[in-house]
Amino acid sequence: MGCETLCIERGLPGRTIPVPGEVAAGCGLAWKALPADEELLRAELAAAGIPTEGYTVIDMWEVVR
Repeated sequence: MGCETLCIERGLPGRTIPVPGEVAAGCGLAWKALPADEELLRAELAAAGIPTEGYTVIDMWEVVR
């Protein structure tokens, strides 16, 4: 939830989605953004003190093939 709040407040790209069924996650929510935005998002989260270790980038193209 900290990620969602920060991203919305700062106008960062992406949105909250339910975690895809192919992926197991504790909270059931994920932040969906373009792969090109990963570096920006990680930097903003780190600057706000929100840890990013353990986050996973999911290439949905690979999941659906």
